[in-house]
Amino acid sequence: MDDGTVKKVLVIARAKVCPVKWKSIPKLELEAAVIMTKLLVYAAQALSIPVTRIQPWTDSEIVLTWLQKMPCRLETFVANRTAFVLEALPHTGWRHVPISSNPADIASRGSTVSDLTSSNLWWLGPPWLAQPETAWLKTQAKPLKQPLPCETAVTLLAASTTSSSLTWNIDQRFSCYYYMVRILTWARRLVKNFFKIPGASYSSTLQYEELTNTKSLLLRLQQCHSFPEVFNHLKRKKDLPSKHPLAGLIVS
Repeated sequence: MDDGTVKKVLVIARAKVCPVKWKSIPKLELEAAVIMTKLLVYAAQALSIPVTRIQPWTDSEIVLTWLQKMPCRLETFVANRTAFVLEALPHTGWRHVPISSNPADIASRGSTVSDLTSSNLWWLGPPWLAQPETAWLKTQAKPLKQPLPCETAVTLLAASTTSSSLTWNIDQRFSCYYYMVRILTWARRLVKNFFKIPGASYSSTLQYEELTNTKSLLLRLQQCHSFPEVFNHLKRKKDLPSKHPLAGLIVS
């Protein structure tokens, strides 16, 4: 509030029945994080609250660990959902909350109407949430005693060639332009970090500038593949005539 007081109130909630096709508990908890992310973005837009002021919580230690890793190191199911969460809430650090202080646990385990209506945890959240942020409960997720599930090994291969007849088939390897841009951006960052190229980033989320650079690169590669004669003409540092029909499609 403007006077410095804190008011807690339940704005929106949603529960989802587990699918018939069985999934592991960590994957179900990740699905819950995706649902919560959608609700947080929806509520922020409806209440005109900047997304950067949102503080998400989860009681899943595995989900927290997944969100701290690059999606390219995870299997497809987990990578797609962690990438969505990190893009929708790019500047928010997820925190761990004990199960005993998590209102969402009430919905996931089921509750009678009488118990739900009288539950302060459900309607108001944990008591410490009304205190200043510096006094919030600080709990650290325990280190995992076994390998992280759904994590895949990444092998980095580097090769160089002087041939100008490289086959352009990268657009055939992806069924979605959105995922193609994100995966290639992660790959470019991995190469930069591995070779310690200036401008390398170690952030857990992709930056707008990185995504824009990848889109520009894809556009240039597509133009070079589709119009090789025009590309060779420009490679000799000769501008296309202004009246050329493709002059406006070249990205310098």
